[in-house]
Amino acid sequence: MLQKIFKRTHKGSGFGDLLGTMVCIVALMVVLISMVHFYKVLEIKRNINSYARSSLLTLEQEGELSQDDIDEITQKLVKIGFNSSDIKITYNNDNSAATYGKEVTISVEVKATYKELGFSAYFSRIIGETFNYKTTYTSISKQ
Repeated sequence: MLQKIFKRTHKGSGFGDLLGTMVCIVALMVVLISMVHFYKVLEIKRNINSYARSSLLTLEQEGELSQDDIDEITQKLVKIGFNSSDIKITYNNDNSAATYGKEVTISVEVKATYKELGFSAYFSRIIGETFNYKTTYTSISKQ
């Protein structure tokens, strides 16, 4: 029964079959490498969101962020590959202290080239040269 399903329809040395298989393998490798790069972008975004959310907890409790808190977030982002001059962190829209029951907001905005983040030139040609990302979280002050 399997012989009927996988019946050879041509005779030959199999070079055409080998060539077709190699083309499929190359295409699958390109797709796989692209998926790894896209996963890395998602991981970078997840890390930025995680840093912003952890700072939001501090902001909820204290009503404002100290310079040490902002420097800590900046250093974490620099370790990922961002340049410290391209990182913008603001809280409460104007970096002012919030009182009890008031809305607190943290915004983290980053900009970098994909090369600075460790991506290949191939990836930069496909998706673009720069990585721009901004995340904003809002909560209520409990201070």
